[in-house]
Amino acid sequence: RSDPYLAQYAKVERIGEGGMGMIFKCFNQHLNRHEAVKCLHKKFAENENVRKRLVLEARALADVVHPSVIRVYDARHVKGGFYIAMEFIEGVTLREYMANRTLSIEEIHDLAIQICDALAAVHDRGIIHRDIKPENIMVQKDGKIKILDFGLAKYLEPVTLKTEISIDLSAPPKTLETQIVGTPYFMSPEQITGKRLDPRTDIFSVGIVLYKMIWNRLPFRGATFMELSREITDADPPSEPDDRPIPFRLERILFRALEKKPADRFASFHEMAEELRESKRHLRPIDDRIDPILRAWYRRTHHLSREELERWFRIGAISLLALLAGAWALWHFYIRTKVFPTQWEHVQLTHWENSLEEMPAISPDGRWVAFVSNRTGDQEVYVQRLEPDAPAIRLTHDPESDIFPAWSPDGKTLYFSSNRYDGMNFDLWRVNPEGSEKPERFIENAFNLALSPSGNRVAFTRIVGENLRIFVQRVRGGEARQVTDGTKGEGNHLFPTWSPDGRTLAYVVEHKFLHTRQIWVLDLVTGIAHPLTGEEGDADMPHWRGKWIYYISTEGGKRDIWRVDRKGHRERITSGPGERNSLSITRNARRIVYNTDFKRGNLYLYDPAGEREIQFTRSSGIEKDPSWSPDGKWIVFAYEQKGEQNLWKRALEKHRRSGPPQRLTRNHAIHRQPVWSPDGKWIAFVSEKEGRSDIWIVSPDGEIVFPLLQSPADEVHPAWSPDGKWLAFARKEGGNFDIWKIPMEEGHAAG
Repeated sequence: RSDPYLAQYAKVERIGEGGMGMIFKCFNQHLNRHEAVKCLHKKFAENENVRKRLVLEARALADVVHPSVIRVYDARHVKGGFYIAMEFIEGVTLREYMANRTLSIEEIHDLAIQICDALAAVHDRGIIHRDIKPENIMVQKDGKIKILDFGLAKYLEPVTLKTEISIDLSAPPKTLETQIVGTPYFMSPEQITGKRLDPRTDIFSVGIVLYKMIWNRLPFRGATFMELSREITDADPPSEPDDRPIPFRLERILFRALEKKPADRFASFHEMAEELRESKRHLRPIDDRIDPILRAWYRRTHHLSREELERWFRIGAISLLALLAGAWALWHFYIRTKVFPTQWEHVQLTHWENSLEEMPAISPDGRWVAFVSNRTGDQEVYVQRLEPDAPAIRLTHDPESDIFPAWSPDGKTLYFSSNRYDGMNFDLWRVNPEGSEKPERFIENAFNLALSPSGNRVAFTRIVGENLRIFVQRVRGGEARQVTDGTKGEGNHLFPTWSPDGRTLAYVVEHKFLHTRQIWVLDLVTGIAHPLTGEEGDADMPHWRGKWIYYISTEGGKRDIWRVDRKGHRERITSGPGERNSLSITRNARRIVYNTDFKRGNLYLYDPAGEREIQFTRSSGIEKDPSWSPDGKWIVFAYEQKGEQNLWKRALEKHRRSGPPQRLTRNHAIHRQPVWSPDGKWIAFVSEKEGRSDIWIVSPDGEIVFPLLQSPADEVHPAWSPDGKWLAFARKEGGNFDIWKIPMEEGHAAG
């Protein structure tokens, strides 16, 4: 109590000590509140530059008014000591909060959004925190957070900021914890190497905190400072290191925050917070799986009287037995085929006219893509930087087919399959990716090559009798070993891909008699093989990355990219117009290259009297699903262009188009199958988003748009009854389509 600054407080209790000073809990009797007071250690308090910096930062923080940022009340130099008085927070640190619990995905979103919002406010005042870690985030009893300890904070000055790490190189080797003053596990690559910092260094640190909240472990570890520094600057963070899957949108947010280059991260915490909010909005609560039709009716008719609502809930009770009877099927379908929303940025890499580019293969460093094109009339292998409109380098020059390129793990060799030797049988060839050497044949009667993670072994497909089988061989030579035999009655085996540990192969099994394709896995040690996917759709071209196998599937009605884990849990990765026909994925699964078959198509009118066709639309996209208005004066149709598909209408006059097309829908989804109601007042249509199709209603002027049915099932092909009192549709549940109908009144769902 002899301290000249602390003497003003009625009660003083020492509660902690940090790298820069001691912290006291003090009671301010004049303002009737507790305050946290940090007293700097003497070596900092006597440093004039440190004092000036802390005063400036305290003034800036005092202007930050945000519920998740600790308030600063005072900062001053008093008789040889320096003191900072702050808001006192009741709660525990985030590290303590996570110690004995597994955070739910929803809670992770809530905490991360608060952290981003708080740091966005701090950055807006021109301050970088530079020391974001779980110990500097307090969680209060109500779940609200506070960002603490701006002791390492720095103004956004145009100077190089030195990383505050002290290492005694003369001391004997120690563990990392005792070797480094401070905790560098949460530092960005630029911070741990002492480079210039900007606000995005905090984004990287928050990415590590987010990783810790999800899996309760750190993405980068090392026994020494140099090992940790190499991990942070060079190594990719492990993707889903245990059996806890996360929504794909959250996964993309996480790994974007952990990009090595600041320019590849979020531009600001405002952007990251908005992405997290969007991810949270797409989380599906458990009760949404319960009687979704009844819940949709209730949402639309919340204005009904108490008696009417009770009547509807009685109807719901009657349907309970049917609901329970179908519960297992619903669980099996919706839990095992989770469809997480995505926000992939689609960038077209090639724009060659009258040619087909396919079979892409991304280089291990993620900077190049090899692919096959028939632009010269023959199938040749090209390489191109992974940038839009970058020049392509042709590697092969042969009139026969050169297909299925694949990179060696070190990126120094490109392999491909070709029948150039005799014009009939395919062999495996290799070539320098720079094109400075002639291709060399090294395995005969082989194609569909896949290099093991070590690069020492190669798996490939070979013709055995009348079937295709998988073989494994060492790259440096030796005898090829057949590893699949078809003893379980399956047909062809093709497209092998290695697990990250090199112990297991995934591959496609083509059933000749069932005309289906499945993903199977084979343990190369035990020889045991079993299917991962069923008959929900044909599976093709698997790529094993981390715990997931990415592949192309026709599940959902068209060829899209999906992924499946070893337990058979499936997730849809892409949706939208076009069919995905082949793919390649970077090692960290954050970039996918695929080829698609976007086409152009216009609508035509046929005049039976004149026996002629009249072009109704002219565009660079695809118009489809036309529907006449009851009075014959309008046609509504779906228009697909640049990855979006919306509803438009156009007037007719004397069997010809009249006036420009008018857009009816604008939100980001795939809108299709419009059908006009018999009275002409409404248009029912299908809206597909994140792989799920629902029935929506839009007015002919586009002013009113609302969902008629929203459930985990797929509802498609709406059709009005002639009197407009019913709407029928096909509903897919448990793998089968059934016909349903709901009552309507004046074009609305009846209440």
